[in-house]
Amino acid sequence: MSLEFDGWEDIQKTIDSLGDVGKKINTTAFKNSLKEGLKIVQDKAPKAKDGSTNGAEKLRVGKIKRYKSGSIWGGIGIDKTNWEATKHLYFHHYGYEHYKNGKRITPHTGWMDEATKASEEVVLGSLEKNVLEELDKILK
Repeated sequence: MSLEFDGWEDIQKTIDSLGDVGKKINTTAFKNSLKEGLKIVQDKAPKAKDGSTNGAEKLRVGKIKRYKSGSIWGGIGIDKTNWEATKHLYFHHYGYEHYKNGKRITPHTGWMDEATKASEEVVLGSLEKNVLEELDKILK
């Protein structure tokens, strides 16, 4: 006795294609999610006394890397391409010694950590939405 199912080949092809579906997701989904987080980080950056952004607009979404395993990595903030324009924000995060009187300046220490925590929920929510949209495109 044998059983025969119509459409089994289609199901098998779908299951096989799902094995590498993560590798088919476009990195623009991740970049768009990081851009939403970048806005929050720029808002949390220390402001100058006159209220200007003090270089926060130079913060950027870094290069998105995709590894052979399917993992994707990316970052927001300061990298080698914008270091000169944003290095003062780095020193505000860790604190620094004033060049004239030698006192330690720390009013904004930890601002990057606070900005990361504030943007995390927005980025993860956006990432989930963008990845689901990409999966819908792939599976259609």
